[in-house]
Amino acid sequence: MWALLRRYRELTVVVLLLVVPFLLFTAGSKAPGKRNAADRAVLWLSSPIQRAVVWTVEGVQDLFHNYVYLVGVEDENEQLRRKVLRLQGEVDASQEIAVENTRLRRLLDLSREDGLPPIVAPVIGVGVTPTLARTLRLGRGKEGGIRVDQPVVAPEGVVGSVVAVGQGWSDTLLLADPNSAVAAQVVRSRARVTVRGTGALDEAVLENALRTDDIVDGDLLVTSGTGGIYPKGLPVGRVTGVTRGQHGLFQSAKVIPVVDLARLDEVMILADTIAPAGLATGPEGGAESP
Repeated sequence: MWALLRRYRELTVVVLLLVVPFLLFTAGSKAPGKRNAADRAVLWLSSPIQRAVVWTVEGVQDLFHNYVYLVGVEDENEQLRRKVLRLQGEVDASQEIAVENTRLRRLLDLSREDGLPPIVAPVIGVGVTPTLARTLRLGRGKEGGIRVDQPVVAPEGVVGSVVAVGQGWSDTLLLADPNSAVAAQVVRSRARVTVRGTGALDEAVLENALRTDDIVDGDLLVTSGTGGIYPKGLPVGRVTGVTRGQHGLFQSAKVIPVVDLARLDEVMILADTIAPAGLATGPEGGAESP
């Protein structure tokens, strides 16, 4: 028997592949009440195989559908991500415009308060050289009425003074430059002092402050109007680290500028402020004496 089956193995497999589906179809197509014992036996024997086939097919279908769904979700997520980035860019641009408008409005308000012509200039460059350690290049020059020794300010207060002018450009010596010395006074006590740059954008030093002057940490310094460049009353900085030695005529302190000199986009030149003839200025016309 087994030898016969082995001899006709291929034929046997073909017959089974044809007969088994036929038997399943025949038994399954009959109404339950018309099935005989053979039909019920065929269905009982084939039910595990049918369940396994159905489970496998459904699993493959679910896997395929999930894969297609995930691919679609990934594409949708990528589109949403790009849309978010585009909208974020638009929001950032709108915020930048709003910030710029605020800066310009504050400069214009400052010019109205002081009765000065509003000459607003954009910052187009930053210079650091041995002779001019801290300068800003502005996008306005002779054609805009800019000239040497004019004060340069921001809404918060003093930035520096013009030291060089060309066609379409001008250079400002910053308050932070060691060559810059601003005549100032303490708002609270009216003590007269000098604020000199150190080269650091966030720190200057107090000079010519008499040991007997009433100066304490937190005092606001404003321009005194006696140096020939800056008009009176422009904020300069706040005093910190006041030190009085046991000997000597002067006291020392640091000054924190009221203007963030590292983050200037536009400034304003006070064009009608004219230095009186004969008044001494510092190197390159950028410093003044109290």
